[in-house]
Amino acid sequence: MFILKMSLLKDIFKGVLIIILADLFLKFFPETNSPAKLSDLINKLTSFLEKNISFNISVFYLISISLLIIIVIIIRIKKSLNKLKILKAIYGNPPEKIDDVTNALQRNIVNNKLKMLVSNKMKGYHDDPDQGNEKTLTVEYSFKNKKHKKNYKEGKLFNLP
Repeated sequence: MFILKMSLLKDIFKGVLIIILADLFLKFFPETNSPAKLSDLINKLTSFLEKNISFNISVFYLISISLLIIIVIIIRIKKSLNKLKILKAIYGNPPEKIDDVTNALQRNIVNNKLKMLVSNKMKGYHDDPDQGNEKTLTVEYSFKNKKHKKNYKEGKLFNLP
């Protein structure tokens, strides 16, 4: 009787784990979002669990937790690679009359997007590094693990990425 209950408990946990893993893959790896790919993923997970989790429920718990931790790490890495990050932003007339606006631009990123008017007020206060002359904003940024560099003239609206 006890063996039957442990077997049933193991099957329930295995099913729940497969559902959780499949759901995570669908959310964070949309390229697997087709019935054939999802079916293949579930079959591979089931096969792996049946081959490797047949001897002890505590080993099943350990492997389940390890798999979930690995999935969470992969998701965090993937999310961090897809973030918009301002590496360097210089406003003014290089090389002498410039203002570093990197932190000001980084603070204005919302949902991995940055939309601002190139002006003396980008830092939140009026600070003109070269009064009376037209200035340029040079932005170096990374997005989806690729580096980019763009220039914008004063008075222009810019959108990143």
